[in-house]
Amino acid sequence: MESSNRVFQVGNIGIAVNKMQAYMNVFQYFKLISNRLDQDGVFGSDTKTSIQEFQKYAKLNVDGIVGENTWDAMIAQLKKLNVFPNVPVASSSYYLTIGSQDLSVYEMQKYLNRINVASPSDKLLEDGIYGTNTQRAVKNYQIKNGLGIDGVLGWKTWDSIINEYLNLI
Repeated sequence: MESSNRVFQVGNIGIAVNKMQAYMNVFQYFKLISNRLDQDGVFGSDTKTSIQEFQKYAKLNVDGIVGENTWDAMIAQLKKLNVFPNVPVASSSYYLTIGSQDLSVYEMQKYLNRINVASPSDKLLEDGIYGTNTQRAVKNYQIKNGLGIDGVLGWKTWDSIINEYLNLI
């Protein structure tokens, strides 16, 4: 069983849920699933239903919970569809910063390591906890990519990291 900070499920809110809903809507557009979602950043019953449909499509365990396998399958499917996830978030108040702990932090740490934002001697610990090392890596990424330098994972930084990661896989 995955730890609770490494999954998204009913009751979660935030940028990762909002983006996940946007990804589900892309899959609905391509007729991989039938349910269209409101991108409200709230993981409710409709989001769970869409996740279950996607899990069935991707031949994953159908539980309506987004863990690492489901997340990775979603990103891989976006790549197969040649779709880059530049979908605006529903609220500018959705972001990840110091103290955030969840699957989205873990995945972003993984992506930042993969795209070599951290120096080899400063590789991020992929623990799902947004600490000072993650903040430093985000700032380095923002500097490298001409983004606003605040060390916060808002939608522009989020999309840029995901797009760069998709170009690598």
